[in-house]
Amino acid sequence: VVCIRKSVRSSGLGNGSKGQFRGRTFEVKKLIEAGCDVNQADKDGWTPAYVAAQQGRTAALKLLVKANCDVNQADKDGWTPTHVAAHQGRTAALEVLVRAGCDMNRAFVDGTTPAELAAQNGLTVVALAAATLEKSDLEKSDSKSKRSEKNRKENAKKKEKKKKARAAAIE
Repeated sequence: VVCIRKSVRSSGLGNGSKGQFRGRTFEVKKLIEAGCDVNQADKDGWTPAYVAAQQGRTAALKLLVKANCDVNQADKDGWTPTHVAAHQGRTAALEVLVRAGCDMNRAFVDGTTPAELAAQNGLTVVALAAATLEKSDLEKSDSKSKRSEKNRKENAKKKEKKKKARAAAIE
């Protein structure tokens, strides 16, 4: 079974290196549906959630959260997805993680918490606002995404029908 972290990287999170994510969340979704382990880490302890948070890829992160990934799983150095999102200034990713119930007060080896990292990056208001949101807000956001995807599919079907009708009319 292909692990999600590797496939997420190969579909954009960087083939074994810590490369750029290209936003191919549909591949992440397919792998989750296939039963891949959303918490499998690489040799550095980086999980799919860690990499998505680091890269600021909230759509992939939401899929991973919905699949019950461990948002508090630390890498080999003790950093969690929340640490890296706060350190990188990834506001939207931090909001997703906070809504998912991450531990904003989990200390890194040097004693630094994600809340402190967020404050250092000017994200205090964001972190506090996100902390007050309910998990249901994340689910509402996901249902909007599903509706958008459904609408896109329906529009594509309508276009295809029109093409077929035009082709039939020409014949």
